[in-house]
Amino acid sequence: MKKSLIILSIIFAILLLNLSISNVYAAENHIVTFVTGTEDILLEPFEVEDGDTINGKGINFWPQREGYAYPEWYTDPDFKNEFDFETKFYEDTTLYAKWIISIDEIRITTELTSLTAGELLPEFDFSSTTEHVTFGNVSWYNEDEDVNVGDIIDGQKEYSLYISAKADDGYTLEGAVVYVNGEEVGEWIAWPLSMGGAEIGGTFFIPIEVNTNTNASQQEEYMVSSDSNSDDSISFTAIKGDTYSFYIKDRKDTTDEELKQIVELMNDPEYTFESLKAQLNKLIGYGNKAAGEDGTLLKLYEIYLTNNGVEVHEVDGGFKLKLKITDDMKGYDSYKLVYIADDGTTEKAIELTKNGEYLEGTLPHLSMYALVGSKKENTTADNNTTTVEETTTKTSNNPKTGDNIITIFSIFAIATLGAFTTIIINKNRKVRKY
Repeated sequence: MKKSLIILSIIFAILLLNLSISNVYAAENHIVTFVTGTEDILLEPFEVEDGDTINGKGINFWPQREGYAYPEWYTDPDFKNEFDFETKFYEDTTLYAKWIISIDEIRITTELTSLTAGELLPEFDFSSTTEHVTFGNVSWYNEDEDVNVGDIIDGQKEYSLYISAKADDGYTLEGAVVYVNGEEVGEWIAWPLSMGGAEIGGTFFIPIEVNTNTNASQQEEYMVSSDSNSDDSISFTAIKGDTYSFYIKDRKDTTDEELKQIVELMNDPEYTFESLKAQLNKLIGYGNKAAGEDGTLLKLYEIYLTNNGVEVHEVDGGFKLKLKITDDMKGYDSYKLVYIADDGTTEKAIELTKNGEYLEGTLPHLSMYALVGSKKENTTADNNTTTVEETTTKTSNNPKTGDNIITIFSIFAIATLGAFTTIIINKNRKVRKY
């Protein structure tokens, strides 16, 4: 009898234990409620087991709503904490839908509808009537590489613009069609998430037709005297009717007063007198390196040419430079201009020809150059020196004016050219045809 009672007690305890366990597990399920914000779309609450996710459970998280692209789900009604679909649930939770409005089209207007081969690549100005879109970088592209404003337009290549654009918060540009002057040209393309697409946005391309009818009769030769020193000049071939301004300045003898004026003009705590002085001394050091042991650094030229305010990098045939031989340049048997790169390398040298009171030579591009003078008794063979003819054949490999020259001279160009030479440019510009 006792034995039977014990067995019955054990069975009863096991049944109670199973019942308790079942009740515990049943209590561990959680309810996920969806607030869509519209009576037109209702999602049934979903019961999820403790520690499980709702991803892949057949829930339609992306119902269609007229006028909207899709909902984003948040764990709070103020849409501050976006829901992660890999979240595991350990309590009842409410999710809130933030509906993203679809921008179906981007419309822009521009006066630039075509390019002409042989001309300089212009800035691209446009306006847009599309709301809730922020436009970013505008860049030129010609089939296989990025190109810059001021480059010569190649009639054998196709040109296009790519413009970055991002929809404002609560909007999306996915699938948006792009119209230029009322004509459809393509679609907005989202950048991959690996490139930060969720934060940055995307881009769209605009093809620009190139007019290849340019011929010799549309070209003419210019000679432009320097706005800062009228004895110096530059000659080149370019499109008729353009207006050029030439600027050449010796930075080797920059005074402390000039540096202080630059500091005042910049009005930026990053540019102090001491920092500008240090950069100037560094560049003079680069110039002395270019001169070498057998040469003398005579000038440290900053050379710019602008066309209607846009800097010109290169032209077909190069730039024929003519420099007046000043007193401090006399007494040398040979002269050369040495290109100074951003990192101080000086691998390119251009021999200059002495012609009366002037030095003459052809530059493949305009930038920072050291003028070096040498005397016969100190002259040694320079295997790295490139003749004028050799240099001009390598134009395609030359750095372009202003390519990342983040030095004192870019500051000088902005400050002095913008503030001090404007009056000189407007009043004393000398441009004449041959």
